[in-house]
Amino acid sequence: MGRLIVGKSILSQKLIKNGLEKQIKNSTYDLTIGEIFPAGEKKKTVKEGDFYYLKPRQAVLVLSKEEFGLPSTVTGIATLRTTLTKKGLLALNVGIVDPFFNGPISTTLINFSEREVPIHLGMPFFRVVFMEHDDVSEHHKVNEDKSYRVYREEIEVDAYRDFPQNFMNLPKFDNQFYARTALKMIKGLSWKYWYFSIPFWLFVLSLLGYIFSNEQYIEYLSSGLKWLKLTVPFF
Repeated sequence: MGRLIVGKSILSQKLIKNGLEKQIKNSTYDLTIGEIFPAGEKKKTVKEGDFYYLKPRQAVLVLSKEEFGLPSTVTGIATLRTTLTKKGLLALNVGIVDPFFNGPISTTLINFSEREVPIHLGMPFFRVVFMEHDDVSEHHKVNEDKSYRVYREEIEVDAYRDFPQNFMNLPKFDNQFYARTALKMIKGLSWKYWYFSIPFWLFVLSLLGYIFSNEQYIEYLSSGLKWLKLTVPFF
């Protein structure tokens, strides 16, 4: 059974290389935002002290200011801070920071709320728990270290190339949306289960036949078309 590494031991053991004591909270360490890369925007930079307002359903990639330096006996577990989840933000890639890892970590933040959410450099975003365990050197196969410069360049390219500005292009659920959806459902069901739709279309055709065979209804239609021609120019 492993044990948690807490308090100043996180810094004294250099699990966080450039960490600050003020970011230690109970049994965890709060990572802060070092870089913000808005999705779909090329060479967009957010300066120190500036707020970036994350729009509804918009995504940004963020890179931690701090860098890890984990030995073979420690695993980190990163989760998004509750204060951000309460504002409607979701982090796509949270979870394990493997033993032997050296470098910063990143995540994609998506705003699932209906209002803008401000974020800024130096803002705490991940809470990290450090778990001490048996040495896993014999299971270490691939070096996944990332220098800050290289990781920053990769994320900047990914943010512009692989993520649209509105990562979640959710439809607007208004009357038009429901009407279009209903028509698609009717069309799809009619095509797939055509033998069930035959009675319905026979009824529609007979109703139309009755309307056009009745002179009174024809007069109503004629007067309606005349009114459209007078009131709507392109008719």
